[in-house]
Amino acid sequence: MIRYPTAKAITSLIKKLNLPQQEPYSQDWEYEVANSKRILDFIECYENNNDDDEKFTLMMIIIGSCNDALIESNLNEALWERVKACLVRDNNLHKDTINYWALEDYDKLEDCFEITSRIREIKSY
Repeated sequence: MIRYPTAKAITSLIKKLNLPQQEPYSQDWEYEVANSKRILDFIECYENNNDDDEKFTLMMIIIGSCNDALIESNLNEALWERVKACLVRDNNLHKDTINYWALEDYDKLEDCFEITSRIREIKSY
């Protein structure tokens, strides 16, 4: 069964991180609020959070933000190492998210997300 962000987790993260409200018909809020300049905020919130639903949703935001940073050629490698450590440690929680970004059905990385090659490395752990 594929996991999705919960309304409760979204509402909590909006308050904790001062994120934009979810639009009534939005299906991709977690990607819409991704922000390459806030990766540190997001990862600190993740590392200090014990709620699996919030951590799941936060990781979707974090990976989207890292992907944006790669597009901008501005990903902080030290922050990426922290993200990677969380993904490896909490692999069971994030397996659906990892699979989404890994795009394993695509052979050509140029047809994938900027972050796909890094996510594929995590899959090998």
